Amino acid sequence: MNNDFKVLYQKIISNKGEEVGIECLGRYLDCYENKWKNPFNLDVNARCELDIKIINELIRKVSRFDRTIKFISVNVDLSYDNKIYWRYLRKLNSCLNAHGKELYLEVLENSPMKNSEELIKLNNHGAKICLDDFGVCNSNLHRLMSLPIHLVKVDREVFWMTSHSEQNQSLLKGFIDSLRKNKIKIVCEGLETEGHYTEAEMLGFDYYQGFYFGMPMEINTEELNYEKCS
Repeated sequence: MNNDFKVLYQKIISNKGEEVGIECLGRYLDCYENKWKNPFNLDVNARCELDIKIINELIRKVSRFDRTIKFISVNVDLSYDNKIYWRYLRKLNSCLNAHGKELYLEVLENSPMKNSEELIKLNNHGAKICLDDFGVCNSNLHRLMSLPIHLVKVDREVFWMTSHSEQNQSLLKGFIDSLRKNKIKIVCEGLETEGHYTEAEMLGFDYYQGFYFGMPMEINTEELNYEKCS
């Protein structure tokens, strides 16, 4: 894989309308098509290499994030056996904690339950575990019950299914209430319109995410003074 990559961030908004979190997204340049692409189609070694670069970039930028940002979330692929990858995640967690922020580790919906012990170790050192895209693939109730989950992201397709069905609304509302009783926060993904926002408010989500609040933006590395976190 070449060295051309970039980090995008997408806002996570609280139910009070405040920007409290950022999800970091990696993109790589496909030299053959000359397009920036999502790394999901890369082989496992190439994805791991890219993720390490992204984490390293975040470590160098930790001190530059706005003080109002309470947490930074990154995707975690449990299929990675690379020790360097897990070492960099531990370092990122330490750096964020030193700057008064939390690391949220988003377990991907298609990620196998492998290396979960590394995830638990990070959780024991303060990192929060997030279940991404709940309702699709392996992001299900079994996984929710198998890990110490702090945050659940409801997949946008699941949320959109509530638009024209009172039964679906009732099911999702019951799920949200159940999570809240267990002190688990919940994010609504896929908000693209004011109607989506209104419906998400009615259902009682803790956080919102989607194009309605802005497209993922590139972190301008030229404006940042890199500071190595000890």
